[in-house]
Amino acid sequence: MTLRNSILNQNSHYDLILIGAGAANLSLVLALKESNYDGSVLILERTDKLPNNRIWSFWYHTTLPKHITSLISHKWASWSVSIGTSCATMNAPTMPYCSITAETLSNAALAVIDKSANYSLLLSCDVVSVEHKKNTISVITPAAKFECSQVIDTRPPIPEIPNVGLLQSFYGMEIKTESAFFTPSKVDLMHQLHVSNDRLEFFYILPFSESHALLEYTCFTRNNIPQMELKHQIEAFVTKYINGSNYSLVRTESGVLPMYNITPPANKKNVIRAGISGGAMRASTGYCFSSIQTWAGQTAAMLVNAEPLQQIIPIPTIYRWMDDLFLKVLCHNMNIAPVLFYNLTKKLSAPRFARFMTEKASILDLLWIIWCMPKLIFLKALFIINEKKQVNAKKK
Repeated sequence: MTLRNSILNQNSHYDLILIGAGAANLSLVLALKESNYDGSVLILERTDKLPNNRIWSFWYHTTLPKHITSLISHKWASWSVSIGTSCATMNAPTMPYCSITAETLSNAALAVIDKSANYSLLLSCDVVSVEHKKNTISVITPAAKFECSQVIDTRPPIPEIPNVGLLQSFYGMEIKTESAFFTPSKVDLMHQLHVSNDRLEFFYILPFSESHALLEYTCFTRNNIPQMELKHQIEAFVTKYINGSNYSLVRTESGVLPMYNITPPANKKNVIRAGISGGAMRASTGYCFSSIQTWAGQTAAMLVNAEPLQQIIPIPTIYRWMDDLFLKVLCHNMNIAPVLFYNLTKKLSAPRFARFMTEKASILDLLWIIWCMPKLIFLKALFIINEKKQVNAKKK
């Protein structure tokens, strides 16, 4: 049931409180329902409605749960990366690129919440603090205090000061045109890759039909870019792409993602982090939906089996290490970035690329990816990483 502060029974004790109603906690709700979890769950969301202004994209793989694959709205067997007039295209019918809208995911979770007596959702509720007591955990909000046994917190991580890596900034426009401008069978993952003012820039084109698509301007940079500048970039691109034709704006989406590995804070008893702050996002790409499903399945199993709640980083260490090395290279030589991304698409098979992007790569896949990279530049980056580790070790 969906509730408001004024009618919620604040004296209730919950088995589990979920802070935030984003992709991680909503995916967990669906996983708990599939696992027949019978504990009491309270979801606290600071906004006045569930997210509906985002599209979650990922590569299909057979380990995705059916309750997630049933929500897929679009699939594309082909995707491409382009530099100037050169375009590398991949085709993988068995591992297509897929999308689920935030609205679809929210509606699926709402259906569970509304039909199940043990789930409650409280909107317009901002969490101030989480406090441990002797036999319980208190979740404090401006209007109320809630007691529970376990907490999963998906609030965004506090930005690291000074910034330890790059930032991925983006602004997207979902539009409908009067004429056919898009190729609905192929996604442009990185269109017109180039570097300008020490900033890697490209456009993302997600076509739903010949006259309906999401177009995004994305840049990798050390500094946060003003939203108006991002908006200007995508508006100019859209106008040029559709030759100045008329279009209707369906919605916009924007954001800033940290391009460095996030390690959750030390595990507090029965309180864990999830989502981006739980280390579920690939630092080099910003993709997280697939790894969130891995986390949701593992966490649901812990809860159903009444096991102690443990912090899970769903991205294996080898991928975090490879991302860290790759991003160190970009930090020291951004001009090489377009060639690195283009070569990955050009030299890898589509299934191998998709497996790597979903953390399902074999040892042979990983070795092939390493072989595709320029050796000297990466060896220098590896030396820098090891040097920093030694400095940090001496400080400790």
